[in-house]
Amino acid sequence: AFAEKVNTEKYWVATEIVKEKSVIKRARMIKHFLKIAVYCQSCNNFNSMFCILSGLAHPSLKRLEDTWSKLTGKWYRVFEDLHDLLDPSRNMYKYRNLMNNAPCRAPMIPFFPVLKKDLTFIHLGIDTKVEGGLINFEKMRMISREIQNIQKYSSMEYNPRTMFNLAGDTGSAARLRRKESNNLPTSNAKKLYDKGLMQRKVALYLSEIINYDEAKLRQYSHACEPPSPTTFTSTLQRRSLPDLTDLVRGNKQAPPPPDSVSDKVEVDSSLRKSNSVESVNSKRYLTPLNTSSHLSSPPPSSTT
Repeated sequence: AFAEKVNTEKYWVATEIVKEKSVIKRARMIKHFLKIAVYCQSCNNFNSMFCILSGLAHPSLKRLEDTWSKLTGKWYRVFEDLHDLLDPSRNMYKYRNLMNNAPCRAPMIPFFPVLKKDLTFIHLGIDTKVEGGLINFEKMRMISREIQNIQKYSSMEYNPRTMFNLAGDTGSAARLRRKESNNLPTSNAKKLYDKGLMQRKVALYLSEIINYDEAKLRQYSHACEPPSPTTFTSTLQRRSLPDLTDLVRGNKQAPPPPDSVSDKVEVDSSLRKSNSVESVNSKRYLTPLNTSSHLSSPPPSSTT
């Protein structure tokens, strides 16, 4: 279920943006999702943060150059800084360093694919039994260490409204969030009903709008910004260049292939002429070589 949620959040971001036809609105949506990613990072929700960044880096969305050009330099730098944490080099060193920092304390939601990869590599890459049929306790200690980290991340109740108290946020927005968290509507049945109804509406909306088909996303992307045909047209022009130049110079139709015997004879004669010209040119270029060979050869013996 958690792996499905990762794909759901990723394709939700890509689908929402590529389905929008306005360039300005697409740029605003990218900025809005970047704000959500920054908020998730401040709440130690690294799973949703990386899902949003993966959706923004989707090929169908990344190719929209006009849309990204409308984004201000500030938010483009924010995207680059956050996306830099997804660098897979050195076994996700930057992400693991971020996880071990002081501000990142429990409660925390780690990036699920990395957590799953670590457990999979430990389980499949290390033998359970060593020589002599003994149990490999080093492998068991590594697995228990990963499980202890997961328990440490979930040792406290995850409430985004109280996360800013742990981070030391003392602004007016933080005071308002603390006030709301202290006065939660636990006894107001009407507000609880509205909240549940809104959650069902959001779940229904997400189940209908999210598109997991890569071909469909590519089609939406091409509808937003059609691909430039420069490469394709240049290839066609290179292939048909001789025929097009003949037509432009003479302003005539292309000659049909030789069908009659006379046409074939004319073509053969033209080929002979071209071959004879080439042979003459080749002889011209080869004459210096012949003279040099004569110069290097010994002089003939004189007869008296």
